[in-house]
Amino acid sequence: MSLIPAHSAPAGRLRACERASPPRELAAGGALPASGDSRPSKAAKGQALRPPLASWQALPAPGILGYMDVGTWKDAVFLERPNRFLAVVEVGGVREEAHVPDPGRLQELLVPGADARLRPAAGKGRRTSWDLIGVACREGWVNIDSRLPNLLFAEAVRAGWLEEFTKVTRIIPEYRHGSSVLDFLLEGEGPPCLVEVKGCTLSVGGLALFPDAPTARGSRHLEELMEARRRGMRACAVFVVKHPGGRAFSANRGTDPLFAATLDRAAGEGVEIIPYLATWRGREMRLETRLPYQA
Repeated sequence: MSLIPAHSAPAGRLRACERASPPRELAAGGALPASGDSRPSKAAKGQALRPPLASWQALPAPGILGYMDVGTWKDAVFLERPNRFLAVVEVGGVREEAHVPDPGRLQELLVPGADARLRPAAGKGRRTSWDLIGVACREGWVNIDSRLPNLLFAEAVRAGWLEEFTKVTRIIPEYRHGSSVLDFLLEGEGPPCLVEVKGCTLSVGGLALFPDAPTARGSRHLEELMEARRRGMRACAVFVVKHPGGRAFSANRGTDPLFAATLDRAAGEGVEIIPYLATWRGREMRLETRLPYQA
C-alpha cells in the first residue's frame, strides 16, 4: 500500500524525485476506514502511480488548474491498428510498430494518415520500441496515454490545485472496495472520499462522450461508488477530457446505454460527476477547467 501525503509540494519547481514518485518512495502509514480493503490488485501491485511522464510544476499558471511537462516526442504518421494495443506508424519514411496505451476504440482519431506523436519506450520483453501517445485532430492534439489521467489528477490533488479536493491530507491509490479496485481513496477533513478517474478522448460537436466502447468494468465501478455513498463516504467519478474540442461532458448513450443509465443513477444517489478538460499545448499537458456535465 502506498500513501501519498497531500499538499507536500514545495514552492518552485519540484525536484525529480518529488514529481510523481513510484510507490516505494512515498511515505506509508495510517489506518484505513473499515469500509474497504487497502490491498491493491495483483496487476497493480508495485505499479500504482509509476510515472511514464515527467516534470511537474509546483504552481499552475493563472486560469489553469494544473499542468505537467510530457517531455519530447517523435513525429510520425499513423497507418493502421492491427489490434487493440498495436499500431503501425511511419517514422522518417520507415514503417514501425508502436504500442497503443489506450484500450478504447479511438476510431475517430486513429485514421490512416493522421499525424501522430511517439515516445521512445524500452523494456525487457517489449515487442515495440515506441508508445503511441498522441494523435492530431481538427482542434489540436489528443493524448491517448491512458496512464496520464490518474497521474494528472493525483498530482493536482496533492498540490492543492483542485477546489473540489482542497482538504485532502492523504491519497491512497489502487484502493479495493467491494469486488473492485478503485483509483483513489482520499482522506482528510470530512468523510473518506472514493474516486474513480476515467480518461475521455471522444468529442462530437463539442460534447465530450465516455465511453467510446461498451465498458462493463466502468459500470461496475459506478456501482461501487454508489455503495460507498450509501456507507456514508464521499464518492466521485472524475472524467479527464483529453480532447481539446470538449466543451461539455455526457455519457455516450448510443455506445453504452448501460453505463449511461448507471451514471444517471449514480448522480441521483449523490455520486459527484466531475469532468475536467485537459489539453496538450506544446510540451505541457494542462488541466484547464471543469466542464459542465449534461445528464
